[in-house]
Amino acid sequence: MKRKILSIGAATAIAFAGVAGISACSSDGGAKDDKGTEQPASNESAGESTDAGDNAGTREDLEVARQTVLDTMADKGDMTEIMLASDVKAPEQKYGMWVVPYSWGEETEKVDSKISIDGKKFTIKGTAVDGTVLEIDQDGNITVVE
Repeated sequence: MKRKILSIGAATAIAFAGVAGISACSSDGGAKDDKGTEQPASNESAGESTDAGDNAGTREDLEVARQTVLDTMADKGDMTEIMLASDVKAPEQKYGMWVVPYSWGEETEKVDSKISIDGKKFTIKGTAVDGTVLEIDQDGNITVVE
């Protein structure tokens, strides 16, 4: 059990570090076309919607939440609900569902804590400190909801 807990924590940390590394290395510069004119870069090829605006911290928090849910599903099997909670140190069963450790950063005001899973499909909403509501699905697609 301790090994599973450590592996989930390690996977979450690796996912967060990877997302942070990719974000730090990305560039806003675009490619040049045949005439040497610079074209704007597009994030859509990376699986994210360009509607997500400037809320990079909230997008990262949602990506970590998504990976936490995916890791828990892979480790614990099929389920219909998972709760993300900052007051647990290790995954545990409470309230008839798995409760797993998760907390968000300073750029995020709130992230859904109770995640409903239909088959293998789910969405997680998060609210940035500027009030923008973003949503991520099981495939990692992020969109602005409100």
